[in-house]
Amino acid sequence: MPFYPPLPGDKKVYVAVRNKSYLDADTGAILPSAFELRAAELKDGKAYDGDGVSVIICGDPPKTSDLKRLVPRLKSKVCGVDVLSVADVRALGLDVIQDSERHGYIQGLPYQYSGIMVDAEKATELAGRLALLSKPVDRQPYVLE
Repeated sequence: MPFYPPLPGDKKVYVAVRNKSYLDADTGAILPSAFELRAAELKDGKAYDGDGVSVIICGDPPKTSDLKRLVPRLKSKVCGVDVLSVADVRALGLDVIQDSERHGYIQGLPYQYSGIMVDAEKATELAGRLALLSKPVDRQPYVLE
């Protein structure tokens, strides 16, 4: 795997909103549930839930029509795109780690394991704060083909 240096604080990263249930029906704002890690599985004897919440890394704000090109593993549809600054994420004690040319993840969020949230209070607080910091770029549904 190639090495990527730490992202600069002024870098913007983009979150693909994968489910309309992650958006407030009245305001269209992203909800904290979009930033909650799902149930973990065991990998090498340790709880594992991927690496964290996925983000898109690109120079310009992506349009939903660009998402298939940017993140080919997205399936079916995307309901919108939000933006976060790396500095804002780091101010929460988290980090954004780049793991490929156009993909990264928010590292440091608590996860669930066997239906039990590890540090549920912290997970709820961080998800809420990320939702408040996240700003919409696009809210047009797009079905990926």
